[in-house]
Amino acid sequence: MTIMEVFITSSKPPASQSGVKAINVENGTVKTLKCPYAVNSISLTPHKSYLMHIGTSKKDVYGSLFASSSLKWKCRLNSNITTSFITSHCGSFVFAGNSEGSIYTWNNLGELMSVIKAQYRAVTNIELISNGSFLMSAGEEGTCHLWNLADLCSGSDDDDVTALHSWSEHNLPVTSFLALPNNIMVSSALDRLVVIMECCNGQV
Repeated sequence: MTIMEVFITSSKPPASQSGVKAINVENGTVKTLKCPYAVNSISLTPHKSYLMHIGTSKKDVYGSLFASSSLKWKCRLNSNITTSFITSHCGSFVFAGNSEGSIYTWNNLGELMSVIKAQYRAVTNIELISNGSFLMSAGEEGTCHLWNLADLCSGSDDDDVTALHSWSEHNLPVTSFLALPNNIMVSSALDRLVVIMECCNGQV
């Protein structure tokens, strides 16, 4: 039987009040992990059970083991994280977008593999399409771009990586993505439009 858990974080200072709660929806039990630093948001990798934390400054990224909450690595960034963390289907890579329009890629050892300029303005959303081989990004300017995961994870220079497809149907910031089967991505934005994108052929 699959056990569902909901993760709740606290970002209230001081750090002594910060932690992660795992609530077992099936039986109502709660597991609390104390963290020695303030936590802004988290992402749990599927295989190695790594927790990705953002500090309250949104420039400090932490990787820790969920079972013990022991800190494994830390990365200080130059720009604020503006999206949730997502992980590759294999659990080996972690992605996030920043306020300058770039996408960060880390491996699960905490090494920053690449920083790719993806959007003209801040990245508002990132999501993997259903086959797990491509990543969609969106920005405050309203554009959506599709990226090859292999390019993001290869450590290539920014100039060597280009989007496979781009969509500009929105004219206000994109607020959410929904990945559907058959590599379909749905986006919504402040312009009240919902756009359905066929990622393989770049059509809507």
